[in-house]
Amino acid sequence: MKIVIPMAGPEPQFSKIGQIKALVEIADKPMIELVVDNLKSIRDDAEFIFVIRKEICRKYHLDDVLKLLVPNATIVTAQNDTAGAACTAMLAIDHLQDNDPMIITNGDQLIQTDLNKAMTDLTLRNLDAGTIVFESIHPRWSYVLVDENQLVVEAAEKWPISKMATAGFYYFKQAGDFIEAVGNMLQKQASVNDWYYVCPTFNELILKQKRIGIHQIKRTEYISLATPEGVEAYSQSLRGNHRTGKDE
Repeated sequence: MKIVIPMAGPEPQFSKIGQIKALVEIADKPMIELVVDNLKSIRDDAEFIFVIRKEICRKYHLDDVLKLLVPNATIVTAQNDTAGAACTAMLAIDHLQDNDPMIITNGDQLIQTDLNKAMTDLTLRNLDAGTIVFESIHPRWSYVLVDENQLVVEAAEKWPISKMATAGFYYFKQAGDFIEAVGNMLQKQASVNDWYYVCPTFNELILKQKRIGIHQIKRTEYISLATPEGVEAYSQSLRGNHRTGKDE
């Protein structure tokens, strides 16, 4: 299982306050350490591939930090800005075989559920792809629409076509399906505000009659750390739990 974490996008909200998102400290740990610890529960033998900006490596040695967290990780550096997470993930193509099972997931979130169980659920259902979802109607998320069999029939970015928002976690039974889907999206210029996102690749798979499923979690089990406000809210919740003696 390959786990690709695209982290080469712009960070204007964190740059304004002079911080690097991956290294922002939460409970005395950099954010990326919490994210990696969360994802390690998926499978013991999962292979991590991080795609990060070369400039961040040069200035802040993020590549060395990642190697300390995951010694056998593959680090791919982006020379310049990309056109979105789907394009960033494609920079890992040299480290993917077409038949590799893969996950693409954000580097600024926590999914507080049993991820091993979630992945077992998706992989045992003879699916070609899948995603973790939670209930929402806010247009800041990606969304999927499902049929009566709980199979995805449409995906949309920043557009609530249902109450099923994706948790920034995308499983592909074969990496080749994702690679082909991104190629088709680029050919069609199927971008959203000139950005190419991962969720809409499901539409390309649907056109090929691929089976895409969902695993639903509670809204409270999805923690977005994409903004300074999100980081502060989560930090406050941890401090509150500590005061009341609760474990996170």
